[in-house]
Amino acid sequence: MASKNVVLLVEHRQRDLNGCALIAHHLKHLGVQAHLEPVNAWQAVLGAHQPDMIVFNHTNRKHLADYTRHLAEMGVLTAVLLNEGLLYTEPVREYNSQRLPNLHLDYYFCWNELHRECLLASGYKDKTDVVTVGVPRFDFYFEPWKRIFNSSSSPAKSRPRILLCTNFGYAEWRERPKEKVDRFFSQWTHMPAYADYWNAIEINHRSRLRFLDFLRAILDSGKFEAVLKIHPRESRGVYENWLNSLPAKLSTDLTFVASDSNITPLILNCDLEISCEKCTTAMESWIARKPTIELIFEKYPLFFDAKLSALNVACDSPEKIVATIEAQLANPDQTSFTEGRRAHLAKWCNSPNGEAAKTVAEKIAGALSRRSRKKQLKLGFHDYRRAAKLKFYRALGEPYTFPPISKLKQSLLGRSARFSKKLLIYEKSITAQEVNDTLARIEMARRAG
Repeated sequence: MASKNVVLLVEHRQRDLNGCALIAHHLKHLGVQAHLEPVNAWQAVLGAHQPDMIVFNHTNRKHLADYTRHLAEMGVLTAVLLNEGLLYTEPVREYNSQRLPNLHLDYYFCWNELHRECLLASGYKDKTDVVTVGVPRFDFYFEPWKRIFNSSSSPAKSRPRILLCTNFGYAEWRERPKEKVDRFFSQWTHMPAYADYWNAIEINHRSRLRFLDFLRAILDSGKFEAVLKIHPRESRGVYENWLNSLPAKLSTDLTFVASDSNITPLILNCDLEISCEKCTTAMESWIARKPTIELIFEKYPLFFDAKLSALNVACDSPEKIVATIEAQLANPDQTSFTEGRRAHLAKWCNSPNGEAAKTVAEKIAGALSRRSRKKQLKLGFHDYRRAAKLKFYRALGEPYTFPPISKLKQSLLGRSARFSKKLLIYEKSITAQEVNDTLARIEMARRAG
């Protein structure tokens, strides 16, 4: 058994599990045991694993900052690895770079140098080792790690496969009670981009309706296999109702994947990717060397970035989309964008090369080998109680966030209970079995590579 152990807190099972599991894989080969747990188990992991380091996904809340100080007093190292770290605009970077008064953070792993510079200017200098590492989950677009997504398991293609990725999370708020919307967005209104959030919600809603016109034009052509991947913050209802209204012949040309499906294998197995204005999937498609098209709607600043849009083929009309797709499939290299895309990836993602997770693991292992603080855990009743809860639910095959009462309500009320906050957290939480399965696939890919 490894003499040192680390806890990596994972927020979203599809978006974050692979990257964290790859870090754990590299740590194992460096002699460090890593435990992956749901982010909501941040207090339970101390008693359950007695770690030498805990890696958070952020520490921008007072209770988390206070907890890092508590951990430091016991000799437990702390780090942050964001799961969404592009931070394109300066106000968003500044918000994510704030250093709360009681925070004690030993390491901060950034996606890009701009964020690192902002962190250093915000008071992390001389207190935290701030390291630019890139994006660990992007490592799966490179050998040998992309082999965990076995393309042979994907259905054979009779026509070009077009992946369409939506990005209309704001549209969902239009159907929710005003007081809940206002309460949620109140925490962001100090930033100009989020101040007029009701207008953003209406624009995003209109754009989603417009997107369906693009999708209908693609299906009407009969020339492509379409794969629809909606954003995790969107519900399926709008799309399912629209699909049910289609003629049966058209609906057979469309595969509607689950909203929490992993995007990486979908990109790797497509012939062309279509994104909706400012969307990370376009960048991921560049890394995977797939041609991209960006659908243009109202160019609202919160959803549209002119510099990013200039690196994709743009299409602003459903009447043009089929011809645009055909032109890009005929010249899939899109060489006119090569240098611009390379520069963009270098600036914002530290030039992805399949080594980001390894870099994080090496930094963690190095930190543990030269640590100056001795671990002296002082656990209380609640530490043991939370640890027991985590272990009990793990024995049941459930994550720490398992909500028995909410699950019962869901079974009785069906879809009407879907937006329970506890259920939404539960649905994105990792289980021990998912972690083990992912680690096994990564190890198989390493041996095959």
